[in-house]
Amino acid sequence: MIDNTVHHITLEADTLLDEVEILYRKFEYEAAEQILRNILSMLEHHLHRDDLGDALDEASLKHTIISHMSRVYNYFAAIADSRAEYANALHYAEIGISYCDQANNEIIKIRFLQLKGNVYKDITDNSRAIECFHQCIELCEKHNKLEILAYPLGSLGNMYSAFGDFTKAIEYYTRALEIDEKINHKEGIARNLGNMANLYGRLSIPTKAFEYLLRSLEINEEIGNKAGIAINLGNIGEFYLDTGDYHTALEYFNRALALSLEVSALRPAGFWMLGIATVELKMGNTEAALEGLNATLDFRRNVLNSNEGVTDTLLQLGLLLREIGNPEESIMRLSEGIALAEELEEKTSIASLSEALAESYFALGDGMKAYELHKKFYELDSAVKNEETKKQADKFDTDRKQAESEKQIAVERARAQATDEILANILPASIVERLIKERKK
Repeated sequence: MIDNTVHHITLEADTLLDEVEILYRKFEYEAAEQILRNILSMLEHHLHRDDLGDALDEASLKHTIISHMSRVYNYFAAIADSRAEYANALHYAEIGISYCDQANNEIIKIRFLQLKGNVYKDITDNSRAIECFHQCIELCEKHNKLEILAYPLGSLGNMYSAFGDFTKAIEYYTRALEIDEKINHKEGIARNLGNMANLYGRLSIPTKAFEYLLRSLEINEEIGNKAGIAINLGNIGEFYLDTGDYHTALEYFNRALALSLEVSALRPAGFWMLGIATVELKMGNTEAALEGLNATLDFRRNVLNSNEGVTDTLLQLGLLLREIGNPEESIMRLSEGIALAEELEEKTSIASLSEALAESYFALGDGMKAYELHKKFYELDSAVKNEETKKQADKFDTDRKQAESEKQIAVERARAQATDEILANILPASIVERLIKERKK
């Protein structure tokens, strides 16, 4: 027999969770958290009752209550992750997974594993991140959850791109993009086009990087994805920084930072802070650059509690210190960066830091040390930017353009066939036949 009071409470909780979803997507986190706390108070009183059925029986009230509890903690964890409150995010995720296990709810568990993977990636606990993403992929494939599967695939692509394993990164990006396009998941398409843009940038193919960035931005603007737009704007800033258009780069970095802070996206905000400081350095504003770099380092280590992006920050700080005539401190910062990059297995960062460190030793008059580091740089740089990887990146681009061309041809054919059918209903057969022949010429 169904307990009507509890049944009513679960229905009300379900409605409130729909409201939370709307608030979450609008980045109104405090309002969402208040509703989540209300839902907890509604459900917790009935959580340990033994007269509401079996937790493993999907038709039981017990199962429904536990599933709602897991959804509540999924939102708590996601909000904490957005705020870069990583310890809280992991804590909420563990609670949520325990509820998923009680009800054998592997669908919601997928989302917790993806979130945990993201958190571990952001705090550079790479082995745990990879483990979580693979667990997530396994469950997605088991339950045919294509709308989720593309996300962990893209996340693994990002990790291997950071490691300098571009061949493996392209493989994951390709799989993710194919899935998102198959189900027409525009947010995912935009995200993975942006991922490919970053990879082309790392391979020093800026024109391709910019092309993919603009396509990603167009989709994000179409669907109103502010967080995605902020990332696109920041990456466009990176493009202009790399091409030497510092004023335009600064404009895009500032727009990206403002929008990231507006939607409480603290993690990407750290990248745009670094971008602004780097532009100031390039423009010769050493005082503003030094202040910005130190602020970025403090933000990453003490606000985000993460090593993500720290090696790049130490690189720019080392370059600045050498430029203002302090090669000894420059060497200290760059050496710190190399040690961290080696710990995180970031090959591209090790290469860049080795090159910069070589120049700092040269400034001190230590030519032998400079030579050793230059040799290390060239060996690493050649390894991560080998011709085979570039060929695979070119193949990815060619295959995508071919697929888009074939899709357009199919659309045009379908449109022509529909037109023919309409004409056949209103014109004599001889005239229709003549029109079709003329079109095919």
